[in-house]
Amino acid sequence: MERNNYQGALQHPIGSGFNAASTATEVIKGIDLTGKIAIVTGGNAGIGLETTRVLAAAGATVIVPARDIEKAKKNLDGIPKAKRGLP
Repeated sequence: MERNNYQGALQHPIGSGFNAASTATEVIKGIDLTGKIAIVTGGNAGIGLETTRVLAAAGATVIVPARDIEKAKKNLDGIPKAKRGLP
């Protein structure tokens, strides 16, 4: 099968040292997010939950908007820097 690069529109490696097997923890290693605020939509499930965990572990306060507050509270339990629910 012929490969088509669509006039250069496909992704190209950027030489970051990371690849498809790299974890979020490996990518953020050594980065201090203390005092920063992150908003992660969909942050109470799937890849959003992992993003929330990693950002909070790096020191960020993470705000997670959610439609199902009870589900968000359950899934975010144990992530002290994750803020969920309504004020």
